[in-house]
Amino acid sequence: MGDLNKLIPNTLKFFWGKDWEDAPESPGIYAWFIPFKAHDQRTLAEWFTSLDANIETFSQLTRLTGRVGCIDISITTSSHGGEDWNSRLEGRDERNLSTQAIETLADLVLALSIFSTPIYVGKACGKGGIRGRLSDHINGRFRLTPDDPYLGTFASRVAHLLENKDSLRDCIVACLPISSVPDTTPELTRNFIGHLEHFLHRSLKPAQSKRG
Repeated sequence: MGDLNKLIPNTLKFFWGKDWEDAPESPGIYAWFIPFKAHDQRTLAEWFTSLDANIETFSQLTRLTGRVGCIDISITTSSHGGEDWNSRLEGRDERNLSTQAIETLADLVLALSIFSTPIYVGKACGKGGIRGRLSDHINGRFRLTPDDPYLGTFASRVAHLLENKDSLRDCIVACLPISSVPDTTPELTRNFIGHLEHFLHRSLKPAQSKRG
């Protein structure tokens, strides 16, 4: 078994959706995550309130949609409610934290975004590799069939659910480049990547991935 201290930083790559051009052109697996990122950091209470609001904006993407076999599914897998952070923190933590401390906490929580279930897991085996597939998501045509939204592309479903075609640019993407699997032909490598995608769909249940 590999050493996780080396395996994770040497294997996985993370970046913002808007930085999709930084992705490798090799084949592999990629996943999209909702960012735990707030927009207001003046006080700790305001930061948590803003974080709540941001997660609530993206929470539509946690609705399990797509197809299982020939059956349409649309299931709410999680919900998020706001909280009165001023009352919760009054007289305790807030007065002791500087702006710098709040910004440090914000960075730590943002890094924890990848602990959430990804909203989408995909594979890249064609021309342009992972970078090409992410370009398809970010720059692809908006295609959504009104009477059957499950047939729309991932980017189209995101744009439809959040009413913003640029929402993916504000999400986090992780990727696992796989140039080749030892002792296999290119065809077997592609098959391996396909099986790996299927395994991740079945185990992680990303809400916006289609399942067969």
